[in-house]
Amino acid sequence: MVRALLLALLLAVLVGCDSLKTAQKTKRDVQTSETIKTQTKRAGDTLRLQVPKVTFKDTTIVKTNYINRTEARIAYDTNGNATVECISAEINELREEIRTLSDTSKEKESTKETSFQSEVILYAFAGLALLIAIAIGAFFWAMSKQSSQILAVLNKIS
Repeated sequence: MVRALLLALLLAVLVGCDSLKTAQKTKRDVQTSETIKTQTKRAGDTLRLQVPKVTFKDTTIVKTNYINRTEARIAYDTNGNATVECISAEINELREEIRTLSDTSKEKESTKETSFQSEVILYAFAGLALLIAIAIGAFFWAMSKQSSQILAVLNKIS
């Protein structure tokens, strides 16, 4: 019995109450920006025009290409001299796109370990058990001293 109590007392001293708490969080901010520039450029077209050998005076002949808005003008002055102008529209398109991606992610990693000192409670119970053992010992010691007087009282009663 004494061995079992000593073994239980030894195990109680060696065993502690610990708890481990782990949390994982990470904070991460990601911002990505992408710029796309697209430029489309087309120079004017070549326009061919055949002029007949007819002589015009004070006349303007206009030929228009309606697909790309190219225009040819032949202007004759009063002497019959021809002036040719080719007006071709140039296409110059600039397109710019800005794409922005923002990602805000939060993750956190932490570990927390808490420890409870169980020895304090163990020592308190051991002290209480010692006091109870001393009290019981004192009670039996006092009873053994007064056992002869108690037997005398019991003999008178019976």
